[in-house]
Amino acid sequence: MLYANYEAELVERVNSDLHSYVELFNPMKDKINKRRRKLLDYDNAKHSWDSARNAKKPDDFKIAKVC
Repeated sequence: MLYANYEAELVERVNSDLHSYVELFNPMKDKINKRRRKLLDYDNAKHSWDSARNAKKPDDFKIAKVC
C-alpha cells in the first residue's frame, strides 16, 4: 500500500515536471518551422529565377514575373 502510493505520487510528479520541461521548447519549434518555410520559399524562388534566366530562350516577362 505504501509502495503503491509512493509510486503513484512519483509518477505524477515526474510526468508533470517532464511535461512542463517539454512545453518550454514549443516556441523554439515554432520558430524553427517558420525559418524552414522561409528557406523553402527562398529556394523555390531562387530555382525559378535561375531557370528563367538560364533558359534557352530567355523570356523577359517570366524573369520579371519571378522577381
